[in-house]
Amino acid sequence: MSPYGDFDTMLGTLVGQLEKGPYLLGERLSSADLLWGTALKWTLGFGVVPPLPVLQAYAERIASRPSVVRIAELEETWLAQLGD
Repeated sequence: MSPYGDFDTMLGTLVGQLEKGPYLLGERLSSADLLWGTALKWTLGFGVVPPLPVLQAYAERIASRPSVVRIAELEETWLAQLGD
């Protein structure tokens, strides 16, 4: 079950919106982009969603934001400390 309806409708809506602009709400980044962008990076990586160019570009755009890069660096440091 999905709160977004069926998978194909959700994916079509997402792709359609991202074809209009770089972010879900157009030209402006929102917290929804951070949620969806990071989730898409995972789901694309695991093959859950098809590797459509618009989705791949969006996931990369979000992943390359300075704050997201910094969080990834902090996670790597934390994981390395867990191994010690």
